[in-house]
Amino acid sequence: MREGDPTAKILLRFGAPSTPSWTYDPASDRYLRFQAGVADQDGAGAQLSAANVIVVRVAIGNDGGVPKTELIGSGEAWISSGGATVHATWKKGSRRALLRLVDDTGTVIRLAPGNSWIELVPLSGDVSFRAP
Repeated sequence: MREGDPTAKILLRFGAPSTPSWTYDPASDRYLRFQAGVADQDGAGAQLSAANVIVVRVAIGNDGGVPKTELIGSGEAWISSGGATVHATWKKGSRRALLRLVDDTGTVIRLAPGNSWIELVPLSGDVSFRAP
């Protein structure tokens, strides 16, 4: 995917203590993940990265006092890949159904080769994108 608006940074807020972000690295053609401005690392100390960052807006329910993501239905989404972001709609009909992503024209979005990271951002959270 190379279509979309140029995107150098993705800023997310899940709640007051959780503010992850992604910064596009043209040299590796990947987005690098940060948590509160610090490189987010795996257990081996390597920075987390993704070829595709999928931001999905979701409702949050309550399951006996535990927050529960509501990922059946549809809602707003954005797909960032190759330094650009496309606005989309997500759809998922049941627990066993695949997550379907379509752009604003209804065309299924094809992801770039490589790994994808899905950020489930609550409807009460914030999502913003910064151009280079």
